[in-house]
Amino acid sequence: MTITVQQHFNDIELRIRNYALTLLLAVLAGAGLAIREHESVHVLGKDLSLATVILFAGLIAWLLFYFMDAGWYHRLLVGSVAHAIELEKDLANYVPGIGLSQRIGKESPLKLGPVTLHSKHKIHLFYGVIAVVLIAFAVIVQFGGPKLSSTSGSVVTATTPSATTSLTSSVNPSVSS
Repeated sequence: MTITVQQHFNDIELRIRNYALTLLLAVLAGAGLAIREHESVHVLGKDLSLATVILFAGLIAWLLFYFMDAGWYHRLLVGSVAHAIELEKDLANYVPGIGLSQRIGKESPLKLGPVTLHSKHKIHLFYGVIAVVLIAFAVIVQFGGPKLSSTSGSVVTATTPSATTSLTSSVNPSVSS
C-alpha cells in the first residue's frame, strides 16, 4: 500500500507539471499573438504591451503551480518514500528482495559535473528556469522591442500603393497619402 501511495503522489505531480506546461504554451502563444498585433493596455497611466501583461499573468500562474507541486504534493511524496524506506529496513530480514524505495532513492540523483541534483533541486530548477525566462521575455517585450504608441492595434500592409494609402488613411485619418 505504501508503494501505491507513492505512485499516487508521483502521478499527481506529473499531472500538475503537465497542466503547468500546457498553461506555459498557451501563455507564450497569447503573448506571441499580442506582440504580432502590437496590442497594448493602459495601466496606472502607462502603456504596457499586452504581451507583457500576459507573460506576468502566466508567471503568477506558473508560481502557483510550483507552490502546489513543490510545496504540497512533493512533500507528501517525500514523506511516503521516507515511510517506505523505514518499512523496507524493518522488513529486510523477513522479505527477500525488498528495497525498491531505497533503490529508487539511490538512483534518482543526477550528477552534473561536481553538482549532484536531488529531486528537491530538480523541481526548483524546473520551475525556476521557466520563471526566469518568463520574466526575461516580459522585460524584453516591454523595454526591448518597438515603442508602443497610445493607440493600439495592428498595422495593415497591402501590396499595392493605392491599397496601402486607403487602408492607412482609414486606420489613421491623420496620415496623408
